[in-house]
Amino acid sequence: MTRLLLLLMIVLTIGCTCVVLLALGAGRAWALPDNELVFNANLRSGDSDIYRMDIAHRLIYPLTKDSAVDAEPVWSPDGQQIAFVSNRNDQYSIYVMDAQGGSLHPLRNDTTYADGPSWSPDGRYIAYITTQFPVSRELMLMDLESGATRRLTDNRQAENSPAWSPDGRHVAFAYDTTVRRFMDIFNLDIQTGGVNPLFVSPDRKRSPNWSSDGRSLLYIAWGSNAGIYIRDVASAQSMLVYAPEPFNIRNPNWSPDGRLVVYATMTSATDNHIFLLDVAACLQQPTRCTPQPLSLIPGFYADPRWRPHTS
Repeated sequence: MTRLLLLLMIVLTIGCTCVVLLALGAGRAWALPDNELVFNANLRSGDSDIYRMDIAHRLIYPLTKDSAVDAEPVWSPDGQQIAFVSNRNDQYSIYVMDAQGGSLHPLRNDTTYADGPSWSPDGRYIAYITTQFPVSRELMLMDLESGATRRLTDNRQAENSPAWSPDGRHVAFAYDTTVRRFMDIFNLDIQTGGVNPLFVSPDRKRSPNWSSDGRSLLYIAWGSNAGIYIRDVASAQSMLVYAPEPFNIRNPNWSPDGRLVVYATMTSATDNHIFLLDVAACLQQPTRCTPQPLSLIPGFYADPRWRPHTS
């Protein structure tokens, strides 16, 4: 009997070990392109790396493995490349790698800090934020074919969270006007350079994310009406999706079909998770909808992004 129990314990231990190894490694073989996330997380030894997750099987594997801070990953429109932010050269800048973590190279060679990469729908451009010390954060555009860069804003305010419209004509971003000390969502016309507010309210808003049809904008608000919202652009109406108490969410992201929202919490520096929301169910009862946890391994997760549909 003792030998049987011992054998059973050994088998269970081996099985659990295999599951962990699969979660960290074999996801490469099982990942489903239309049901997959990229995100950054601290799961190992104090530094943040880029990971992919097969949502259906809850399998994850690392794309970067180094001592640098790697964060803010975003897919290219065809799902074959990933842009991200890293301090591997002693300053935060933008890098690009393929979907398997190979062919890694810097996007920029200048000495200014950069973050917030956002890929244009046609794959030709990346919009990003560059920090112009000591006073401003400006919206920039890089042509990936020529390598040329263009400044889209030039002021003493702080721009954040650029997001391309599906038609590639506009970039939405969070903008601190400094007059009210609140961030609102503005829209920049790529052709004319004109900047206009999409909507202004007393709450601090961030992380705009267009729906695939361009009719709605997902965003978060902080303040007296904190929560995840969807803005109907045509009717100029905002609908509350989810408002947990306390509110501790950053950078929600829409699924390609618009049915789901994925986000990471900011509960602690060592133990938070990635969650999934059903949009239709949460719109009916935003204070009662139940998020579905996706991450299984304890750690610090941030910036989950859905892989685009490629068919």
